[in-house]
Amino acid sequence: MEDTTLAFVVVALLVLVIGLKQFSFPLMEVLLKLPRPVVTVILLLIPVALYVYNKIYSSLIAVIMVVYLITDIWKPYPASDARRLFLESGRDQARFDRTKSIDLQFADHTATHDSPNMLYKGSDTALLIHPPSAQVLSEMCG
Repeated sequence: MEDTTLAFVVVALLVLVIGLKQFSFPLMEVLLKLPRPVVTVILLLIPVALYVYNKIYSSLIAVIMVVYLITDIWKPYPASDARRLFLESGRDQARFDRTKSIDLQFADHTATHDSPNMLYKGSDTALLIHPPSAQVLSEMCG
């Protein structure tokens, strides 16, 4: 791909991100799971790689996009209401996922359980019946 075409694609992506005022939530969550120095180095390698492959315009625009992403991911995003809402809606939607909800698995009969194995197998003595008979009451009370 030519440098100018790639530059226009990166500019369109940057304008889209700035227009929406956010990056992709799954991308941000993946980047937050990695250590901060690793993410910073990976993101800064993108414009360097473009520059090495002689994509000057694309690398300049990628620098702007990476700086915007780095400042967004380390400053406002971790404490934002949008992140909290994204995580809570993910937990809420997991209730309806058949691979994660034990209730749905039991409803579909895909999850089963073994019958309980009782350690106490029974007794030779008879159980006490309520109200006890006069004979049992005299044996118990004396």
